[in-house]
Amino acid sequence: MRILVTGATGRIGRRLVDELLQDGHEVIALTRNPEAAGFPDGVSAAVGDLTDAGSLATAFDDVDAASLITFGGGADLTNGSELVSLAERAGVRRITVQGGWDETSGE
Repeated sequence: MRILVTGATGRIGRRLVDELLQDGHEVIALTRNPEAAGFPDGVSAAVGDLTDAGSLATAFDDVDAASLITFGGGADLTNGSELVSLAERAGVRRITVQGGWDETSGE
């Protein structure tokens, strides 16, 4: 399965990247700065910023599943509906969501 992981450089996201890779999945890790991310061999980096849905135009292409987070750049996201719509239009059929402390809008 080809899985996009957002928050891939965070504490939980990075562990998820490692676990999915170990389980034999094809992992695409979303990051704003792929050069600094230090992903393990076998992980593809997708450049984008969750706070800017326009930067994710191709991030969901050919992805079977996605792990989304409800925060980006240190703030709660307000564009959750837009992110899910992008994923749906790309054909993503499985999505998990990791939430932050506070309730976010646009989910």
